[in-house]
Amino acid sequence: MPKINRNWTRNELILAINLYLKLPFGRMHSRNPEVKHLAELINRTAGAVAYKLVNFASLDPSLRERGIKGAEHGSKLDKVIWDEFYNDWEELSFQSEKLLAEYENRSLDDKLDVTDAIPEGKVRESGSPVILGGEQDLATQRSETPCR
Repeated sequence: MPKINRNWTRNELILAINLYLKLPFGRMHSRNPEVKHLAELINRTAGAVAYKLVNFASLDPSLRERGIKGAEHGSKLDKVIWDEFYNDWEELSFQSEKLLAEYENRSLDDKLDVTDAIPEGKVRESGSPVILGGEQDLATQRSETPCR
């Protein structure tokens, strides 16, 4: 099916921010296999997904502190989704993983690998999903954030 220029839906933006949280800024490009995978899931081009990730980067205070601006001119809904996630990373990261599992026609249990959890007090690489507190709460820790 050909990809058409259309407005992003709420679910598509939630899936995009899910990927944003997993990738360091330098990997947010159309040649990235993860970007291509999401593009295929939501029937968009890899370029459109990569650009949306960079739109989210423009809202990220941790990147702004490092002098990285991201792309300007994101949509109002981009900001709404960003604000929702920024105010409740843990819950909404988990919800976005559930949504991604639905798009991939997988169960959430199959998708999450709880054996990949790391011990308390350790630091995870930027953008890697982490299971917190021994429960199946998925959160993503950005650069050098200690795990709980």
